[in-house]
Amino acid sequence: AKFKTKTMNTVRTIQTVLRHYHQRHSKAILNIPSASSLASSSFITKTQCRHMGTGTRGARGHGWLRKYRAGLGGRHLQGRYHMRDITKLSAINDQMFALNNRNRDSTQSLSSSSSTTTTSSSSTSSLPSLAFLDLAVEGHTNTQRITIELASTALPQTCQNFIHLCNSDYKGTKLFRIEKRVGLCFGDTTTGKNNGTDGRCHDAAVGENHHHDNDDADIKDNKNTSTTIAHTGFFAHEPLVLSHSQKGMVSMLSSGLDKNDSRFLITTEEDSPQLDGKYVAFGRVQDGMKELEDIVAGIFTKRGIPTMDVTIQNCGVL
Repeated sequence: AKFKTKTMNTVRTIQTVLRHYHQRHSKAILNIPSASSLASSSFITKTQCRHMGTGTRGARGHGWLRKYRAGLGGRHLQGRYHMRDITKLSAINDQMFALNNRNRDSTQSLSSSSSTTTTSSSSTSSLPSLAFLDLAVEGHTNTQRITIELASTALPQTCQNFIHLCNSDYKGTKLFRIEKRVGLCFGDTTTGKNNGTDGRCHDAAVGENHHHDNDDADIKDNKNTSTTIAHTGFFAHEPLVLSHSQKGMVSMLSSGLDKNDSRFLITTEEDSPQLDGKYVAFGRVQDGMKELEDIVAGIFTKRGIPTMDVTIQNCGVL
């Protein structure tokens, strides 16, 4: 009996609500305006109704469906790198590397005209444009050579640091990290564990723009009054003229602005826009890209740390 009473009360409540709803809308329908009221602008402004959203269906969300079907990407698809022109950026990279040949031709013409001018410009024009890394993978007897083309004319300080480290400190270092969707990280020359937490640039690459640990503090000896200030192992960023729009770009890793050291990265993706503006790219792999891709695909990693040793057995300049 109680259940029947509750059910009847619910039905009556629903009937009452529906009755009031129909009465209210029937009055609005039966209240037909006259011709004079239709002509008046006051009636038109009062009876304007607002549809769902604002504007038409195509304008809601700025026409994302139309843009999506046209291949332009919608509002929810347009990210930071959506309209990135990879072809144009790759052409700019080629122009930067072509400066090496142009500079070489100009120095040869100068040397043929006068021998005195070559001595003054030998420090900037004599930088080599090719370097190599011989990688030894654990469990393999043969080494794999990676040839790197350097933009030594456009980025002389960064390339000079890399060249000096290839001739001295890089030999014997190991691959310390593999990012499957980015590339391979080398160049930890300071820590014995080779974990990539620190690096140090070459002394010759510091130059005049080096950073001091404390610019105001002078370390004075008791016996002599000469001051000695040691640099932190960093050098400043050069212009970001190269983009990571190609596979095999070589970039200096840094822990912050103007903190380039010995660590470097070789990309294995076709395009890595997240690296632009953060790391200074200074070279690209000319030969040996297939071997690097095999290392990325064939070595198992634990949170990016390779489980097999990949050692730079030999390195230098060509």
